[in-house]
Amino acid sequence: MGTVTISAVDYSVYGTHTGADSLEEYALGDLAREPIYNSSENTASSGKRQKQALVSATRVISGLDFADETHADPTTAGLPQAIIDAAYELALAGLADSSIFTTTTTEDKIKRVDAKGVNVEWFGPRDGGRLPGRVAELLAPYLAGTSSSGVGAGSYAAGVDGESAFDACDEFGINGGG
Repeated sequence: MGTVTISAVDYSVYGTHTGADSLEEYALGDLAREPIYNSSENTASSGKRQKQALVSATRVISGLDFADETHADPTTAGLPQAIIDAAYELALAGLADSSIFTTTTTEDKIKRVDAKGVNVEWFGPRDGGRLPGRVAELLAPYLAGTSSSGVGAGSYAAGVDGESAFDACDEFGINGGG
């Protein structure tokens, strides 16, 4: 549970902006994310963009369908660290590309890529959810309709009778080659 102040207005956020166990500490310990966090654009005006990213991440995450609705409230004491880390991950992704907060999917619509004579073409667009993969992974155990038990959890298969379609392959009386 934390707050950030932007232009004299306080906002509740998952985690905190600076200090122990903060967005700052999370980013500074990560080789890939530290340059995003500390870019001159993001640190200008006392870290206003960093605070805005954390507020935006909190708004996106708190709007999700949690199995336990108290997790949707960033002011809840004792929130799981994974939810706070997900907010930090989303905030840092937003600092790198703020459109992540306004899109409804991460679907990749690129069909063809050319680079110096090397071509890659996909058959169709690749689907993706609204959240970046790492964020979705951190939140999955806490969201309604998901399971933390891994791939295939809650799967359903119809039309399966336990018999092999190859059991009747010799019904035409063919007994080998020759």
